[in-house]
Amino acid sequence: MKKRLWLVLLLSTYALLSNAQNPAKKDSLELVITKGHKKNVVSLDYHPSGQYIVTAGQDLSLKIWDMALQQEFRTLYGHKQAIKKVCYSPNGQYIASLDRHQTILWKHPEGTIVKKIKTKDGTILFTSDSKKLLVQGVTPTSGFGGNLVAYSTASGQLLKEYKKIKLAESGASLHPNNRWLFNNNKWLDLDANEAKGTLKANDQSVFWTLSCVSKTHFASYNYGSGQVNVWKLPNLQKNRYTISLPDQQMVKKMLFTADGKHLIIGTHPYRFLVYALASGQLVKNIILPNYYDAQFKVNPQQTQFVQQGSLNDFVLSPDDRTILANAQVVAIGGKATLVGVQSTIGVRLINVNDGKEQRVFGGTYSEVARFSVSKSEQQLVTMRYGRVNGVQVWNLRKGDIEAFV
Repeated sequence: MKKRLWLVLLLSTYALLSNAQNPAKKDSLELVITKGHKKNVVSLDYHPSGQYIVTAGQDLSLKIWDMALQQEFRTLYGHKQAIKKVCYSPNGQYIASLDRHQTILWKHPEGTIVKKIKTKDGTILFTSDSKKLLVQGVTPTSGFGGNLVAYSTASGQLLKEYKKIKLAESGASLHPNNRWLFNNNKWLDLDANEAKGTLKANDQSVFWTLSCVSKTHFASYNYGSGQVNVWKLPNLQKNRYTISLPDQQMVKKMLFTADGKHLIIGTHPYRFLVYALASGQLVKNIILPNYYDAQFKVNPQQTQFVQQGSLNDFVLSPDDRTILANAQVVAIGGKATLVGVQSTIGVRLINVNDGKEQRVFGGTYSEVARFSVSKSEQQLVTMRYGRVNGVQVWNLRKGDIEAFV
């Protein structure tokens, strides 16, 4: 009887493994164990469909996540230096990622490499039709510093080099008409390969460190003055209004909503300011609790997710309802108090309407370096090494953590 039972179990296990490994069956499900990034997320982007996101980590990897499952299903390797930016093409068929000396163009969702491009700092910009990728490319004629170069996304071939145009690292924005480039404090016409002039606000020339553009508006931020100026295109000789930010917060990124009604400004350490584009008035001030905030109090009745790091990057969902931002959060209060600090590195989703956090997902990378069992064999002590180091005391009878030091 026992032999028959073992035979049945063996055949069942074999059948399950065969089905799981057979890609031809469309109805088969793939089990994915989420590990997440081993180090902080530095950049991210939403797929135009809203079904996927891509993240870039300090661990030199890219990860594609399924939003419905909140699971990573593909990890991309290819960078040897710190990744600075990652983004989807507007049609969602390509991913571009940038480090200091290289840009990689990937096919989505396969994760295959279309082209590795030698670059020098700068940024990465897809044209609105997704046919071209603009980078600060190093070519035989550009010299070490490189020039603005356009590559074909389909073939990876070099299409055009714009000599003497250096693509800014953080302040460059490409208009959806694929002709106007706002770069290094100038308004450039790429078709004519010439500068259309400088921008003016309050009758003075404007210099910026960050910018964003929509079909109808352009916005710039100057780190020195701490001000944001907004223009209505194509009149760039007179700004529409100037925004003086509260508390002189350092701006990390700015985005126009897809419906053209709001400008969202993300600041350090973790704050989102929502302005009405028509009036320039602040309509929402979203501040998420920070672990280092002296006024923050632990709630013993409720577990809370609190930001431990700072804002690196954020994007908006295609429907403008959700802010997606990098996350390094810790769970404290409630049951989490017994466990100690549990750190999760990944992404967090914030509801734009009410400013509340919807959820956090990612991975918790850690390893057990050493362990020891008590003489009574009732407790297990483990030394944990990972994002948060410490000693855990386990109750072997219950399988729960009793303390974390």
